[in-house]
Amino acid sequence: MGEVYRARDARLGRDVAIKVLPQGLSADPERLRRFELEARAAAALNHANILALYDIGAHHGVPYLVTELLEGSDLREVIYGHPPLGRKVLNYALQLAHGLAAAHDKGIVHRDLKPANIFITNDGRLKILDFGLAKLTERLAPGADATTLTMQSATEPGMVLGTAGYMAPEQVRAAAADHRADIFAFGAVLYEMLAGRRAFHGDTTMDVLAAIVRDDPPDLTATHQHLPAGLVRIVNRCLDKNPAARFQSTHDLAFSLEAIAAPSSGGADEKTQMLPASLAAVWTRPTLAATAVAVVGLAALVAAGFNYVRRAAEAQAAVEFVVTAPEGWSTRTGTGAARDLAISHDGRRLALVAADASGRTTVWLRSIDNIALQPLANTDNASSLFWSPDGRFLAFVAGGRLQRIDVAGGPPQNVADTAIPLGGDWGPDGSILFNAIVTGGLSRVPASGGTVQPITVLAAGEIRHVNPHFLPDGRHFLFGSFDGANAVHVGSLDSTDHKEILRDVGLRAVFAQGRLFFTRSGTLMAQTFDLENLALVGEPAPVADIPAGQFSISPNGVLAFQSGADASRSRLEWVDRLGKPLASLGDVANYYTVELSPDGLRAAGGIPERVNSLASDVWIYDLKGQGRSRLTFEAANTLGRAIWAPGGGQIVYMKKRRDQANFDLFQRAADGSGTEQAVLEDRVSKQPLSWSPDGKFVLYLAAPGSAETGNDLWVLPMQGERRPFPFLQTRFSETGGQFSPNGRWIAYISTESGRPEVFAASFPGAGGTRQVSTGGGTFLRWRRDGKELYYLSLNGTLMAATINNDGAAFDVTSVKPLFATSLYGDFPFDASADGQRFLTISTPSVGGATGIVVGMRPWQ
Repeated sequence: MGEVYRARDARLGRDVAIKVLPQGLSADPERLRRFELEARAAAALNHANILALYDIGAHHGVPYLVTELLEGSDLREVIYGHPPLGRKVLNYALQLAHGLAAAHDKGIVHRDLKPANIFITNDGRLKILDFGLAKLTERLAPGADATTLTMQSATEPGMVLGTAGYMAPEQVRAAAADHRADIFAFGAVLYEMLAGRRAFHGDTTMDVLAAIVRDDPPDLTATHQHLPAGLVRIVNRCLDKNPAARFQSTHDLAFSLEAIAAPSSGGADEKTQMLPASLAAVWTRPTLAATAVAVVGLAALVAAGFNYVRRAAEAQAAVEFVVTAPEGWSTRTGTGAARDLAISHDGRRLALVAADASGRTTVWLRSIDNIALQPLANTDNASSLFWSPDGRFLAFVAGGRLQRIDVAGGPPQNVADTAIPLGGDWGPDGSILFNAIVTGGLSRVPASGGTVQPITVLAAGEIRHVNPHFLPDGRHFLFGSFDGANAVHVGSLDSTDHKEILRDVGLRAVFAQGRLFFTRSGTLMAQTFDLENLALVGEPAPVADIPAGQFSISPNGVLAFQSGADASRSRLEWVDRLGKPLASLGDVANYYTVELSPDGLRAAGGIPERVNSLASDVWIYDLKGQGRSRLTFEAANTLGRAIWAPGGGQIVYMKKRRDQANFDLFQRAADGSGTEQAVLEDRVSKQPLSWSPDGKFVLYLAAPGSAETGNDLWVLPMQGERRPFPFLQTRFSETGGQFSPNGRWIAYISTESGRPEVFAASFPGAGGTRQVSTGGGTFLRWRRDGKELYYLSLNGTLMAATINNDGAAFDVTSVKPLFATSLYGDFPFDASADGQRFLTISTPSVGGATGIVVGMRPWQ
């Protein structure tokens, strides 16, 4: 790119650096253009971690830049020419992240980040050099010079520029690259700082480029066991091949690094500084070193009990211990927004869900001052745990029902029949907020049971409201909202109005000790919250690294969170008509939907991109080869629900454009070839449900966000003008529709009886309606000959209804249970053509979960 000289600025009396293009190259238009781009990029930036530009000019036709003079070494020399970096790694990584964030905020992407372009001064400051390959996007930063930031890009798709070993896969493929290519390069640099070797190796440049596209770098923990798991996860996320799976902003990356780098108490050594802050703080307290975290167990700290926790909090010292599941069981991280742990309001009791080796789950209770865990009878398949304010009852969702149980003993009591395990809360007035199947919004019901009252209404583009949490006044509440991205809103029992207070965070927030607690990128954060104005104050601070996204905190400040595991733990599994497992398919992931292809050899479905999120790309699973491939690459804008054309060659799925709130229908070849095509775009969010067997119609769910009609079923002709028309549009909620194999009937779910029941209506509408279920039902699938219709009862049992639908008739001759399930997801199963096997999304017990961390912190 040029030559650099040390020089003296005689006017200002300072030493500077002058960078010039060599005379033989200054006549090269392309070199000159890139040199000018570097100058314009640098001129737009003013940050302590970016090389400062003082002047630009030309002398006898030779262009030059004048910059600050740096004394020290580039990062490459620091990594390989000095002793191990130790705790300096996090310091340098944070400076690098902040410098990149400043550039990205100006719309500038470096595109050639590597150790040789990162300088460490003698006083420990990091500087990013050489924006010669920077790509200036068209987004104009406020206050920036328009001529600077709207120039033609320095590189166009089709030109591979960068340095082998640090280029993102999209750069290697010569595809368009954005700021997430810098995040990939950041991951490669951080990996090299930690490991002392490059992330990607090869004998030739082409070998290195191939490794970037094809291979994962060697596992950091194999040779560096001291590294905290959170830091390793940050590196791995940065190095994901798919840009959508990386950090989506350098600010979020910096937040995650700050959580790892939070300083511990005085006297910490270098190894302690490389640990997560919550663990480092404990390791540096001699009285707890052997009991709190170093051993996964309870030992002496547990014997001290809750009173010790309380006294320690009064002395302004954090105390933590780990609760592990009983022998033969494992603590479960949960899936989606379900909550599998809960601390009582007084902070004295912990409830958690654990799974045995067969996957059976139940609730266990433990008093903070007693080491023993006790099973709570009659709580199989429970999730979404929350306590009554007085601590007498535990509420949960199981089998589609909201239930409560006296923790002193006795059977559970039914509170509501139409609950989804997406969180709940018990208010001081004796009412419960929860997510009801009926509307997708939040509903309210007396804790003793009774009339269910809708409280929130879905706005345009919103899919669900989840995880309500009452604020201290008992009238206002927090809840999570999903509209393609996660957000937290605050609402009121007295009004349907609500406002957004957080975005791009986990789907749950809790108020305690004057703060709002929420998750961001696997880190639990705390931020001051003004109850009077219902507004956040100041900046959030990291509390703990919680990759599973599971946490609970009592009003008096006792915190519990799932440690050491990822909640993305489910698997595709074939089972027979008795529920006996036949074969597990592919790897463990956070599978959410599954839809068999017409030939039964493939399946389409969604895998959420992160914990506590519904955002998921569409994947195609090869059931014979047990591999999977991604069909869509915009998880933040898709929901993973997809349906097959009758011939199996095409897929219709839901997606929203970046500039709109609603989900529309798109179509693409199932093998990923060609480009996607918009099928239906309007102002209503749509979910594809079923393709008619003749290929002429697509049935979809329309969610207008209206309390008058709820969810409706519409039909889109796939030929001609494609004008959609309503199939069922009532004041009740209709969902889950499926064309019968002969195309004459549509089975669907309706709430007209007050709970979801399975019905069938003739298509296009001349043959009337039939009721199939009598005890409630969800999630429909047909046998391919149309003689059986399968659904899940509200207690999770897979049911089989024998159907006679020859000609104009539709008779339900019998309904019988097949087997009990604990299936998770949206459309969590499908049936083989002969109905002898079912492809299910199973949720096995989670290996690698180290337990539940419980403790009290000096929040004030």
